[in-house]
Amino acid sequence: MKKTLFLLLFHSVINLCFAQNNGWDILNIGHSLTSNNKFAVGGTCLIFAEINSNKVYAFNSITGNWDSTLISTTLEWTDARADGNTAMLVNDSLAVFIAH
Repeated sequence: MKKTLFLLLFHSVINLCFAQNNGWDILNIGHSLTSNNKFAVGGTCLIFAEINSNKVYAFNSITGNWDSTLISTTLEWTDARADGNTAMLVNDSLAVFIAH
């Protein structure tokens, strides 16, 4: 029993040590970035959008992948918040969430 418990503990510690790969991931949005943006960084994710854009970008730090989606809105993003492994963007009519 002690040997099994030790092996499980050892395996879980080793997995935590190698959970993420080192390096940078680059997002090209096609133009120069201005200060007119909203973003929030959670424990394992990031959400980002330019204030007057309907394109929202999200980054998953577990997989190291960027994703983007078009949101049906013409309103400006007013706030961005994150807590734990969740991040969100908000405007006057909707909220967009990412969680990992």
